Amino acid sequence: MAEKLYTPEGAAEALMVSPKTVREWLRTGKLGGVKVGRLWRVRESDLTAFLAGGQAGELTPRPGTCCAYTESGEICGAPAAHLDPQRGGMVCERHKAGK
Repeated sequence: MAEKLYTPEGAAEALMVSPKTVREWLRTGKLGGVKVGRLWRVRESDLTAFLAGGQAGELTPRPGTCCAYTESGEICGAPAAHLDPQRGGMVCERHKAGK
């Protein structure tokens, strides 16, 4: 049986936040989701995992993106090409240089 998918608006209603916030969380990787063409969809398992970890939980980068944190505390998310054992993941050119 296929897993239930939510629109950003449906996920926002379930999380009691605005759709804009859900889209930002999807873009930054704070909330897991999948792209269907240009549109975001949130799997029921993504909502469950997000709620289990809470909003202040550990952020996880999307595969192939930089795992370093920016000055604002968000995951960088830029395309990554270099393994950084200290960070435990891949990093972009900027974070490879230590910036």
